[in-house]
Amino acid sequence: MIYKVKYLILGFENVDEVKLETHDGLTTLMTCINENKLQLTLINSDNSKKYFEIPIEIKTLLDINDRTNYSVYFTVIIDKIIHNSVINLGAPIIFNED
Repeated sequence: MIYKVKYLILGFENVDEVKLETHDGLTTLMTCINENKLQLTLINSDNSKKYFEIPIEIKTLLDINDRTNYSVYFTVIIDKIIHNSVINLGAPIIFNED
């Protein structure tokens, strides 16, 4: 699915649309539409919704309310040695699925 970027993604300042593709059931690949070589590996974590609250400014920007279907993803860097992999829990990427 293709999404419009409504809020700056650090390192992807010139990106205005992204495409999400489920990769292996655990990870998702986010590809920048206007920059095919720019990609991020993401992990979906809908369970994380209960651990943080989306700021009202972001909810307004993304048109999110109590009935909105949205997904929360975190960037991940996967190393060949799995213990060296890193998930950035401090910067969720939120997608309005509606």
